[in-house]
Amino acid sequence: PGSKSAADANPLPEAPLSLPPSPALSPSPIDPMVRPQNPFSAEARLTIVVAGGGNAAHVLLTLLGSKPKYVVRLWDVVASEVETFKSQLAANRNEILLVDTDVEKVGTVECVSADPADVLPGADLLLLAVPAFAHEIYLRGAVKFAKGDKLAVGCMIAEGGWLGLAATRHLREGLP
Repeated sequence: PGSKSAADANPLPEAPLSLPPSPALSPSPIDPMVRPQNPFSAEARLTIVVAGGGNAAHVLLTLLGSKPKYVVRLWDVVASEVETFKSQLAANRNEILLVDTDVEKVGTVECVSADPADVLPGADLLLLAVPAFAHEIYLRGAVKFAKGDKLAVGCMIAEGGWLGLAATRHLREGLP
C-alpha cells in the first residue's frame, strides 16, 4: 500500500547488458590494398548447383549454363535420371538445349551426380528445383559440403515458410 517509485515501475537494469563479442561479428584486420571479389561483378564466376531433374531443373541448367560467368552442376538424387542426363550430355559436348517458341538457348553443364560430394564442394549457390517435400533430402545432403558457412540456398518451387523452417533446422544442426 505505499506509492511506487519510477524505479520500481521499470524492471530493466539501468546499464545495458554486456555480452562478449561474437567471433563471427568481430572486426577482422582488412588490408586496404586487397579488395574482396564482388560475387556479382562481371568478372566473378559463381558455381551453382541445381538440385532436381525435372522441368525446372532443365530450364535452370540451360539458362544459367548459357552465361559464361556461371559454372553449373546438376545434383539429382534419382539415379535413373542421373544416368539419362550423363548419357545425353556426353553425346552433346555437355550442352543442354532449351527450345521455346522462337528462341533456342544452349547451356553447358560441368557435371552431373547423385552424390553431393561430386557437385557441392566449392559451390556458391544451391538452387532447389524440386517440390517442397523433397527439400529436406537435399538440405540434409548439402550440410557438410557448405563452403565454411557460405553456401547460399535458393528455391524455385516451395511453400516459403517450409523451406525456411527446414533450412534453419537442418543447416543449423550441421554447421559449426
